[in-house]
Amino acid sequence: MRTLLSLLLALSFVIVSVSGVLAQDSEDVFCGDLSAEDCALLQDSAMVMQELSSGAYDSTVAFLLTGIPEAPFDEIAVTLNQSASYVTDPAFKEMMASLSDEEKMAMAMDTESSMGLLMDVLDNTDMAHETTIQLSPDTAALLSANMDGIPVPEDIYLRFVVVDGVGYVNLDDIAVLAPEMGQMSGWVGTDLRPLLELAAAQIAAQGQSPDETAALGMAVALASPQAQQELLNDYLSISRESDDPAEFVTEFDMGAFATSPEFIDLVLALVEQSEDVPVSAEELAQAQMMLPMMAPLLFGGLDIYSVQIVDPETAYTTEYDTVFEWDLSGIMGMAAMSGAFPAPAAGETTFVGFNTTTEYSMHDAIAEITVPEGAMYIPGDMLIEMAQ
Repeated sequence: MRTLLSLLLALSFVIVSVSGVLAQDSEDVFCGDLSAEDCALLQDSAMVMQELSSGAYDSTVAFLLTGIPEAPFDEIAVTLNQSASYVTDPAFKEMMASLSDEEKMAMAMDTESSMGLLMDVLDNTDMAHETTIQLSPDTAALLSANMDGIPVPEDIYLRFVVVDGVGYVNLDDIAVLAPEMGQMSGWVGTDLRPLLELAAAQIAAQGQSPDETAALGMAVALASPQAQQELLNDYLSISRESDDPAEFVTEFDMGAFATSPEFIDLVLALVEQSEDVPVSAEELAQAQMMLPMMAPLLFGGLDIYSVQIVDPETAYTTEYDTVFEWDLSGIMGMAAMSGAFPAPAAGETTFVGFNTTTEYSMHDAIAEITVPEGAMYIPGDMLIEMAQ
């Protein structure tokens, strides 16, 4: 079980990395066996999307977990729908584009630098978001049970706007989740920088454990485009499925990657950096020898791919979808045979899916984001004093 745990931990890092590879930018675009013309279109699309100073998108994120034996729920299902628009200062975008991967990684590893970067982003990017979160009845009930019986609605609606570094929220939305707020309603805004500075100070005071630092370092390293290419590109394939608009499908072969030396090296690196996964060299050697036999059972039901739709005339990406769907029946069967997990009911499939669909529009066509009408403003320093 310890070996399986470390393999699953490594898999989680791979999933994060694959997500980055399937959405690469500029010169890091994966072209595989595409023609030079198709590759140039993808590279142009990455470049023009990076250079946008304004735009809008509508996205749907759907998570589903079902078929867990003896679980107190039939399924965990969450759907997040978001409509958003943004306007970024062009000079700030140019500055961000000038940062090297090494500089970005160094900033991500440093709490003060990463929080400072977030403050700069919010100071230089105006945005408006409308988010709807839909929970299945089982999911809402499970969340309520873990919140001391506080009822969690199946539909959650949240709106926020950021203009000139001031964040605005609609209290009517929050009151549904926090009835103790009483009769407070309407839009209210405050300066975000003082709040983020306070959060940064609290995080710095708490510090990080060695394991947390190691995990962060691994995640940041895998976020590097160069590291992703070296680790994963041999297990990716890409094809153009249609012409106008151009549709590109990129697939990741997890089964092949899981039997590769790169995957074993990743597992070893994770084991060395975490005291919580004490796997011996003998166990790892045994797992490495068994993986080629186990891979079809473990990953035969796993699909990971992306779909990117590009307008050939403008090179703008108009839609980007990612699919992660995993039939876990093989893994659950193995766990049941070892006695580590109850056996699934006859005919029941254990499944987890995490899929996204994002449609892009208004490319460089938004003049400004406006403050919500009638919004009340509270200075950030005053809000902190009221909360203390």
